[in-house]
Amino acid sequence: MFTINNRRCAASALIGTSLLLTSSMVMASPSDGPISRAEFEKMQREMSSLREELAALKKADALQKTPPSDSKVSQGGPARVKSSGADTRLETPAISALKTEIKAVREMVEETKAGETKFVLTGGASSVFSAPSHGTSKFDAAFSPILLWHINDRLLFEGEVEYELNDDGTNSTKTNLEYAQLSYLLNDYVTIGAGKFLSPMNIFVERYEPKWINKLPDTPLAIYDGILPESHVGAQVRGIIPLGSARVNIAAYVSNAPSTDSNGSLEFDNFKPAASNGKAVGGRVGFMPCQYLEIGYGLQQSNVRLDGDPSATDYNSLLQSVDLSTSFEKANGRFALQSQYAWSHVGSKADFGVNANRSGGYAQVSYRGKKWSMDFLNHLEGIIRVDRMTQPDPTAIDAFNEKRVTFGLDYWLTARTVLKTAYELDRQNNGHAGSNSILLGVATGF
Repeated sequence: MFTINNRRCAASALIGTSLLLTSSMVMASPSDGPISRAEFEKMQREMSSLREELAALKKADALQKTPPSDSKVSQGGPARVKSSGADTRLETPAISALKTEIKAVREMVEETKAGETKFVLTGGASSVFSAPSHGTSKFDAAFSPILLWHINDRLLFEGEVEYELNDDGTNSTKTNLEYAQLSYLLNDYVTIGAGKFLSPMNIFVERYEPKWINKLPDTPLAIYDGILPESHVGAQVRGIIPLGSARVNIAAYVSNAPSTDSNGSLEFDNFKPAASNGKAVGGRVGFMPCQYLEIGYGLQQSNVRLDGDPSATDYNSLLQSVDLSTSFEKANGRFALQSQYAWSHVGSKADFGVNANRSGGYAQVSYRGKKWSMDFLNHLEGIIRVDRMTQPDPTAIDAFNEKRVTFGLDYWLTARTVLKTAYELDRQNNGHAGSNSILLGVATGF
């Protein structure tokens, strides 16, 4: 009995010392700063040791007890009592106290351990050399870090800041907030978000604009810096409707309305509430009959007014777009087709003195080898893009129709790093000289 009691005392002392040290670590963490992963893992090991010591203590205590026989206790087994028809092992006050302390330590560990938040830094960088036939050749560069923050299983944040060289002669760097959005996953099919987000109806900007994804060194007419908005400040809801093997992608949003100039050209970067009376409402529906084919239709309606004149008359603005994207494998490689066309209607000819309607878009086809015996050929990708911008009333100031055809050849160093070469044929009217260009570029995503 003396030996067993000594073992119990030693075990109790050991557990008490471990609890004291563990509690001190946990209680010190608020003042010393967040505990490190190494400290947290050490605390977990100590908790495991505590459980083993507690089990040993229970076993040692049980050897001293004998089960009751009627009103007497026989020797040779652990003490037991009858309770509600089930046997329950006797628990000494010392064990109860240890359990309480262990529970308290466990709660403190749960409160101080690292949570579910996860950060991912991704993005891309690029450099482009352009040599137009009518103009000055130059190099350009841009860097676009993207922060993805997984707050918990339902709450997410994403944001991108683009740093690029300023072309206004100041030798400075221009910083643009491309998007910054907080999203909440209602369920497996619906997500809501708010902040500055990429336009759901502009499929090029939302999916293909990053420099290491865009296959050509420059961007298409009308869709980018033209008829369609690239981003919105407001709120949106997105969802998926399964239809057997097919599905429908749906997005709807409300945002700050754009403003307009005296020629009816829309300005989408509108952060001045006084410049617009009301909000823009829009969205996109995309139908995917199979995995590699999607057909979409987008629409946005808003009231707009002259920029900087809060007392000016509101004009109705209606934007529409259609898009198609698909890919398929053929001839030892993969073909990809992406296209989008948009229409812009602002007010009437009586409002501006000119017809303010515009239209434009692009179509692009590319081919990249996959199964050629010469591996060099599997790194090459050929691209042809046709794009245009049409303004029905070319008498407006700075209004001209433009058509381009671009031939490109890429070499993929890795899946996210590409060397680009392109030659662009450009045609303009209304006294504007088109400028053919040689374009060279390199882009990487990380």
